[in-house]
Amino acid sequence: MINLRATASSFEKLNILKEYVDVLTDANKPFNKDYEPIIEYVIADLGFPQKLIDPIETIIAMRDANHVWNHKLSELAISRAQIEDTNQIKKDYKNFRKHCPIEWYRKYAEDAINKRKGN
Repeated sequence: MINLRATASSFEKLNILKEYVDVLTDANKPFNKDYEPIIEYVIADLGFPQKLIDPIETIIAMRDANHVWNHKLSELAISRAQIEDTNQIKKDYKNFRKHCPIEWYRKYAEDAINKRKGN
């Protein structure tokens, strides 16, 4: 937890928070409210739709959503690397962007679309 405030990446902050939650759950200990501003920062910085009501539930929900959408984006990027049809690639990224609830991933998809606009 010492490194939590020092790390620049909000994804890394989320990973550290999840590890903290795992330890708390195993030890049956309460969440330290001093870390709630970091949760709020991660929500805002990455554009999660979650609201901080219960810190542990919020962290778990963000971790789960991040896992799902990171995996979907990775699959999309890998599968589209083999396709030369620019219109299909843009269509697939637009569909991803339309359904993804996390702003950071939507922006990434938008950047991928914009890189192909000239093609």
